[in-house]
Amino acid sequence: MSFKQVHDQHVQHWHNDAADPDREEIHEHWFRRDTADAWRHLRMYEPVQCFDHRKDLSFLTIGDGRFGLDSIRIKHFGFTDVVPTDIGDALLKKSKARGLIDDYRIENAEELTLGDDSVDVVFCKESYHHMPRAPLALYEMMRVCRFATVLIEPRDPSMGAMGVPLRALLRQLVFKLAYRYGFKKAIKPTLAELYGDGPKAAYETSGNYVYSISPRELEKVALGSNWPYVAFKGISDHYVQGGELEDQNSDAFTEIKTNIENIEHAFNVGERPTPLLIAVLFKVVPDDKTISRLEAAGFYVKKLDQNPYI
Repeated sequence: MSFKQVHDQHVQHWHNDAADPDREEIHEHWFRRDTADAWRHLRMYEPVQCFDHRKDLSFLTIGDGRFGLDSIRIKHFGFTDVVPTDIGDALLKKSKARGLIDDYRIENAEELTLGDDSVDVVFCKESYHHMPRAPLALYEMMRVCRFATVLIEPRDPSMGAMGVPLRALLRQLVFKLAYRYGFKKAIKPTLAELYGDGPKAAYETSGNYVYSISPRELEKVALGSNWPYVAFKGISDHYVQGGELEDQNSDAFTEIKTNIENIEHAFNVGERPTPLLIAVLFKVVPDDKTISRLEAAGFYVKKLDQNPYI
């Protein structure tokens, strides 16, 4: 399957979704803020909240084909210049007709038509992993932003908080002890352990590989672009079928919240990484208030080394 075919599949998906009468109830519930599913998603807009002392910032949302819902939620934080984009406009067109969004753009994230430094913040929530050539899209987002690029995406499950799987660290300790005490022939790492063996590959029915991200991977992208700061925060999530239709007093909400709390506990004691990662890549040095607000929200904010030859 070609990349164009994958893109076409995504466009067709939105046309099918828009035309399906059985989906109308769920569509309407997407706009509610009191459902179990809404609670899941609204937690993921923390970086936007950390910017809301800068109401002058403009936003471009990527992969925002669900009626431009990301742009609508960002506007709830007081930002006025927010434009949703997606590769297909079946639901965006409906959203504009209903007055829910002012405008939208049809954009292939892998080849954005905007000029360099066109918008302050590019915001991509749970869309990057759907793209067949996701790294191209990341560099495009970085190209068109002036202030920061924000990703909220599935986290690479093979990468621990320090960039190394915890099980790999334990194996390394065993190998070192075995070598020290004369058992180096008894315990020998496999080639997969020496070179790294990631999780089983995941693919979507549209044909694209499901990309996941890690802090170290994105830090290297920022370093290669000579960007000054990055910020990361792991976030837990749990989906329950039908949660879009349930309120926050329901059994579905209790299940979601309990599972998320359990995942966060496991992360905080170093047992496992979070299933999602919020990443903020800064094109310019962020103001002190942005840094302090991110840190207060639990983000790891890192000042990066700068290229001495530029």
